[in-house]
Amino acid sequence: REMAALARVLEAIPPVSFSFAYGSAVFQQIDATGALASSKRGLVDVVVSVKDPKEWHRLNRKMNPSHYPLILRRGPIALVNAIQKAPPGIYYVPYASFEDIEFKYGVVAESDLLQDLDSWNTLYLS
Repeated sequence: REMAALARVLEAIPPVSFSFAYGSAVFQQIDATGALASSKRGLVDVVVSVKDPKEWHRLNRKMNPSHYPLILRRGPIALVNAIQKAPPGIYYVPYASFEDIEFKYGVVAESDLLQDLDSWNTLYLS
């Protein structure tokens, strides 16, 4: 079920190099009593890695303008890129939906993800 949800989320955005989902909507949680928490699906959390964030955001703004605040929807793509380049190098879209799935997703440059995994630059993604 979780893999199907991730696959459907990825249908809503431009192609990515790598992705993973995390959080309580993906991994069942245990509550304070030790029992399995409700399986009610919440917001699916996703991180996507892309080779060229500038081009990816250009395509995504065309496909999904509602995923960006108005100033980033109509402003120059350089604004999105400036946010993307600020530490820790990930741009989050906090509220998105596709069919019946609500999700948020972070976009990271493949090179930044690999750098953080290799040398723990920010510890944000590693």
